[in-house]
Amino acid sequence: MTLKPPALPSDLSAMPLEDAVLSAVETEETISGALFEGDALPLVDTAMLDFSRCVFRRVRFEPCEVDRVHFADCHFEACDLSGFQFREGTLSRVAFDNCRASGALFSRMGLRDARFERCQLNYASFVDCKLQTVAFEDCQMAHALLHGCRQKGLSLERCELTQAEFIETRLEGVDLSSCPLDGLRTSQNCLAGATIGLSQAPAVLALFGVRARL
Repeated sequence: MTLKPPALPSDLSAMPLEDAVLSAVETEETISGALFEGDALPLVDTAMLDFSRCVFRRVRFEPCEVDRVHFADCHFEACDLSGFQFREGTLSRVAFDNCRASGALFSRMGLRDARFERCQLNYASFVDCKLQTVAFEDCQMAHALLHGCRQKGLSLERCELTQAEFIETRLEGVDLSSCPLDGLRTSQNCLAGATIGLSQAPAVLALFGVRARL
């Protein structure tokens, strides 16, 4: 799987996030080429927010009433997105590094060339999303939910999937062999075509009421 990284300019302009957002809400323009550091996304009520080629470093994303949110060529470093709602938008060529997104909601989003690395995604929900070339690496995803998602090129490596739920989300072609699966909740149709390790067989068979004797 070849995942395209964010295409970021070398001369990012540092600016307050609140000023950039309020200006974008007023002008309906894209926020582009900016560095936001040690800041917080203000509470806003708007139809759309659009970010392009931006870096967010130690930024807190407050819950907002945003109908559609788009991020293209953006990098998130040590940000707190817990409880934030990504709705009806896109994440394209984005990277989340060491971010906290517990309880975050990704609803009807299109994710393409998106990487989550060393992120806290416990209780996060991906609902009716299209996942194309999306990688989760070394993430905590206990009790996470993927419901009604379509995927092509989904990668899960060394992710904690204890009591995670995959509902109406086919995992064909996905290698789960490096991920703890205790208490996983899914169906046979969803798991068809996925790869697991021999040590994971008892946990997977237990889903269907089968006991393994090794």
